[in-house]
Amino acid sequence: MVVKVNRGEQIDIIQADPELTDLRVGLGWDAVDNGDAEMDLDAAIFMLGSDNRVRSSRDLIFYNQMESECGSIKLGGDNRTGVGDGDDEFLEVNLSQIPEDVQKLAITVSIYEADERKQNFGMVESSFVRLANSLTQTEFAKYELAERCNMETAFVFGEIIRTDAGWSFRALGRGFTGELRFLCDLFGVQVDD
Repeated sequence: MVVKVNRGEQIDIIQADPELTDLRVGLGWDAVDNGDAEMDLDAAIFMLGSDNRVRSSRDLIFYNQMESECGSIKLGGDNRTGVGDGDDEFLEVNLSQIPEDVQKLAITVSIYEADERKQNFGMVESSFVRLANSLTQTEFAKYELAERCNMETAFVFGEIIRTDAGWSFRALGRGFTGELRFLCDLFGVQVDD
């Protein structure tokens, strides 16, 4: 059974799927027809400590660094158009391999070169993040971004949080302007100019 998660809600991942060892985080979206400009959205995960910051720049998994240093998270590719059904991008997460000092995984999506292309999330529809068992491909949770966003160029869709019982997922839907660079600043990733 798939649990539809609303903004601000949290679910226990292991309770939702007791057999889970490997998690697939799938993200999808459709670009609204806006002429000739290609719209390239990028999924990423920030591995965060208890201070809500990365331990180092190696804790950002995205199109230029597709695997975490510990091997627990892998980005499945970089879809540059969002065309097609299902997941446009996905990350594979082995929860048992995540280092103990990582308390949270921030699941994000940003628009590549949004400022240059004059694009924002108001030009995107049907955005979602879904959680599935990687081995069985059984989806057990989904959060669909329902808000209309005419200025935002980056979103924290949700968080996977370490708990006493294992892991939980919280839907956030927090939008920002500033693309991936803003998210890097927010979570403490040092970016070279």
